[in-house]
Amino acid sequence: MKVLEYVDLLEYQLYGQIIPQGFSSFSTLSYLNLYDNNLSGMIPLSTQLQCFVPTRFQGNELCGLPLLVNYHSDGNIPNQEYEDDESDKDEVDWCYISMAIGFALSFWGVCGSLFFNRSWRHAYFRFLDRCWEMLLSKLPIY
Repeated sequence: MKVLEYVDLLEYQLYGQIIPQGFSSFSTLSYLNLYDNNLSGMIPLSTQLQCFVPTRFQGNELCGLPLLVNYHSDGNIPNQEYEDDESDKDEVDWCYISMAIGFALSFWGVCGSLFFNRSWRHAYFRFLDRCWEMLLSKLPIY
């Protein structure tokens, strides 16, 4: 079950607190649909479950992220304690770091090749000039 990728329980008439904490450990889960059941309780915290759109959880009495409305059947907002791990506070967000590295490498890959290779630079600017002239020729002049 650790490589579970697809869970579709649309209108299965399920009830109770059915989303176990073990769902938060499925790192390969790419599709989850629990729409229109009678489920209640907190959605377990994980990076995977909070990435799904909130409509996949509607029709239930679930609360927690990614739902915008937190409610219980009695109308109270549940008070659930979450463990604060010291490693979460100091953890680097690798997504942003990899985006910055990818941008820098691709930017300098294109600009560097145009800077150091004269024939590519001339061909690129000739291409831009032709595109600009074609665009101007298609615009109506008043």
